[in-house]
Amino acid sequence: MHALLCMLAFFVSYPYIFAAATIGLLMVIWLLQANFADIFKKLKERKWLWPWIAYFLLHAISYTYSANKSQSAFDLQSKFSLLILPIIIGAGLSFDKKKLETIFLSAILGSATIALFCIIQACIRVNTEGYFYYKFFFYHDLVYRLDANAVYVAWHTMLSLTALLLWPWEFYFDKGAKKWRVFFIVLLTAFFLMLSARMLTVVFFIVLIPIYIVKIFRHARLTRMQIGATLAVFVTIAGLLVFTNNPIKKRYADIFQKDISKAWLKDYHNVPQKDFNNLTLRLMVWRMGFENINEHHLWLTGSGNGDAQDLQNQKMATYGIDVNNPDPNKRSEYFNLNMHNMWFQSLLMIGLPGMLLFMLITLPPLLYVRKIPFKYFFIVFHITALFFMFQEAALQTQAGVIYYTFFSAIFWNIYYSRKQLV
Repeated sequence: MHALLCMLAFFVSYPYIFAAATIGLLMVIWLLQANFADIFKKLKERKWLWPWIAYFLLHAISYTYSANKSQSAFDLQSKFSLLILPIIIGAGLSFDKKKLETIFLSAILGSATIALFCIIQACIRVNTEGYFYYKFFFYHDLVYRLDANAVYVAWHTMLSLTALLLWPWEFYFDKGAKKWRVFFIVLLTAFFLMLSARMLTVVFFIVLIPIYIVKIFRHARLTRMQIGATLAVFVTIAGLLVFTNNPIKKRYADIFQKDISKAWLKDYHNVPQKDFNNLTLRLMVWRMGFENINEHHLWLTGSGNGDAQDLQNQKMATYGIDVNNPDPNKRSEYFNLNMHNMWFQSLLMIGLPGMLLFMLITLPPLLYVRKIPFKYFFIVFHITALFFMFQEAALQTQAGVIYYTFFSAIFWNIYYSRKQLV
C-alpha cells in the first residue's frame, strides 16, 4: 500500500491517467486487506472526514435531478477520489515519519521529472523551429507536450518546493545528500517561475518564503552568513521579477491592459475573445453563473452536477458567444467553461448545502493545523489551496481533485494520529 501511495504522489503532476490507474490499483489492494470494522470505528471518530463523504454523496444525489445523465455520471467518476481517498488514507492507513517522508520525496521526484521533461522539450522545440522564442519556456507553451494546464502544474510544483523548504527531513537529504536538496530547490524554483502562475507566484513570495525565513530563524542552526545569503537569493529573485522587463512581469501587466467593462456587456457577438484576459473572463463567467442561479431558483439544490455546463453554455449563447457551433474549429473556446471558482461551482451545481460542505472541507484545516507535527508545511499547503480554489474550479479536474484530496487526507490522518508521530 505504501508503495502505491508513493506512486500516486509521483504521478500527481503527470497526465491524469497515471494517477487514476494508481488509485484503481490502490482500491483493489485495499479492498483485499482492509479491516472494515476498524475503518468504520475510525470514521465514526474522525468527524472532519465526514464533509468529504457528504460532499460526494450530494453530487451523487444531484444525479437524480440532472437532465444530462451522461455528464453527471462522468462528473461522479472524476470526483470518486473525494469519497475513496479520505476513507482509504484518512481512516484506513497508518503512517510513521519515514513513510511520510518517502511520500513527499516521491512527489518531489515526480515534479523534478516533469520539470526536466518540459525544459528539454522546450529546448528541442527551439532546435526544431530553428530560432529561439522565449515563450517556448513559459506558461502553457512550456507544458504543451504534457497536455496539461500550466497553472495546475505550478500548484503541484509549489507543494514540492514547500516540502523541500519546510518539511523536517530526517531520513533523506542528510549529510552527502544535501546537495540534492539544493539541486531540487534550484530546479523546481526555476521551473515554478517559468510556469508563470500569477496568483501562485504571489503566494510563493508572500506566504511560503516568509514562513521559510521564520522557520530558519527559529529552528535552523545556520551562520549569519548562511542566513544572509539565503535572504539575498530570494530578495534578488523578487527584485529581478519586479524591476526587469521579463515574461512573468508581463503576465501581471496583462491584467490591467484590458477593459474590465467587457465582463458586463449585454451582447458579445462582435467581441473578439482576444479582448478578454483572465480577470475579465472570470468576472463574466461568475456573473452569468449567478444569473443562472437566480433565474432558475437554484440556491437550495443547484442545477445538478450534470447540468451546470449546459446552463452556462445556454447563458453564453444568449449573449452571443458562439458555443453551439457544430464545427469544433469554429466553436468558441468558452464552450463547457466551468465557473473558475470552486465555491461558486459548488453553489451552481449542488446549491448552498454543497457550498457549505465545501467550506467544511477547506476552512477547518487552518484551525487545526497548529496542533499537528509538520505544521509549517501544511499551513502553506492549505493557504495555497484556498487561494487556488478562488481562481480555479479545481475539483472539476482530475489534476485538482486527486492532488488536493490525496494530501488533505494525509493531513487529517496526521491530525488524528499525531500522538504516534511526535
